[in-house]
Amino acid sequence: MWKPLIFIKRNLILSIMTSMLLGLLIGYYYNLSQLKFFVLPLTMLMIYPMMVNLKLGELTELKNFKLIITALIINFAVIPFVAFTIGNVFFSNTGYLLALIIMGSLPTSGMTISWTGFAKGSVKDAIKITILGLLIGSMLIPVYIKLFLGTAVSISVFNILKQVLLIIVIPLILGNLTRKVLIKSVGKNSYEYNWKKKLPLLSSLGLVIIIFISMGLKSRSILTNPSQVLSIILPIILLYLSSFLISVIVGKLFFCRKDSVALVYGTALRNLSIAMGISVSLFSEYASSIILVISIAYVIQVQASAWFLKLNDKILQNGALITTTKCTNRLKDLNLSVSK
Repeated sequence: MWKPLIFIKRNLILSIMTSMLLGLLIGYYYNLSQLKFFVLPLTMLMIYPMMVNLKLGELTELKNFKLIITALIINFAVIPFVAFTIGNVFFSNTGYLLALIIMGSLPTSGMTISWTGFAKGSVKDAIKITILGLLIGSMLIPVYIKLFLGTAVSISVFNILKQVLLIIVIPLILGNLTRKVLIKSVGKNSYEYNWKKKLPLLSSLGLVIIIFISMGLKSRSILTNPSQVLSIILPIILLYLSSFLISVIVGKLFFCRKDSVALVYGTALRNLSIAMGISVSLFSEYASSIILVISIAYVIQVQASAWFLKLNDKILQNGALITTTKCTNRLKDLNLSVSK
């Protein structure tokens, strides 16, 4: 049963595009409105497996405090305002603008930790940035929406907090309990080499099904006006270019390569899965527009992450230009860059 899920995970871009196309095609000929019922459980299915491998105990380690604070400043004092500015310039559609605001409010991706590891960055710091960004961002969403959109979008702080509880807090608690139960029942080695890799595959399944439903619900409006898809792509690209540029500049000025990698992947990427879940649950009036933006963002985010992985040694070489901050493995880090 895991083979189809492995295929989806390994070919995520292809899976997302296929899901979008199938949703558009089937939704054009059939009424899929009854599938809305499955959105919330599918969202929880998408979020829960990602929480299994997040260790809350990592937050108690106060090492590399400067990096964590810098990431939080970029994530919550810079990028949300960049997202709003770009959206305000390019979008007249409230749903599209709302999508960028929600994306800008939710830093890190489910792949932040993995990308950081692939690039030989500071994985422990990436974990801290991911967990803190997830928890703080979900609480600040109503603040940013009220600040940027005012009364243009009707929001209830209570409803948002309730959805955060359903979509984030409960899966987080269940995920941690699941990890402990699995380690106790199958052993730590079996968990690390088997279940730890398999469970996140369910997130990809939930993702592609939600995209299928969302595209099916908006199919006719999209297919009768394809120019709107083209109008969305440029603002999203600008958001990611701006985010990567800001993070890279700060990383090069104040941190060595290893810490800079964690900073970039912990700030430039957006938690699109949770953004999608919250959007569908809370903003039904704009849900289809938001999902369209986020679906396109998935494609761009993965490509941007892969290109940064390929080029990070060249981009981040000669880091820590202003500060004397050093990584614990600074010498090894430099030797790695030279050998490549």
